[in-house]
Amino acid sequence: MARINVENIYQTSEGQSFFELYNYEPMVTAFGQRTIVAVDDYYHQGDSYRLIADGDEPGQRYGVLIFGWGSCSGCDALQSCSSFKEVQELADSTQDSIKWFADKEALRKYVVEHDWKGDYSWPDTELHKYLHLVKEFLDSDRD
Repeated sequence: MARINVENIYQTSEGQSFFELYNYEPMVTAFGQRTIVAVDDYYHQGDSYRLIADGDEPGQRYGVLIFGWGSCSGCDALQSCSSFKEVQELADSTQDSIKWFADKEALRKYVVEHDWKGDYSWPDTELHKYLHLVKEFLDSDRD
């Protein structure tokens, strides 16, 4: 997948510092054509869970993206960036963390078989909500 160019996504005005960048959504949107499911923790720091798609049916891929964030430059990777180079490195590593699946069946297999209980975010109720919504999406076209 082609890399995004963060300078086209994040515009900084004169006098604005990079630590004022806090919104991951422009980055995530640029990774895929659209977001199908989006769930976020509701704390000062936490995780975001996304199901994204690139392309159109038939033949579009589905991506699972889970990333953490914080409320200040000490605990949030985007807010701690001090240059476009650092934002680009963060975007590249976040993009590399997307787990892509060729179709709904491959995604379904992953969602059902993955050891979610072994993941660090298992106790989080927002992860459970995300998984429920992804399963609803996957079952939406079944009879």
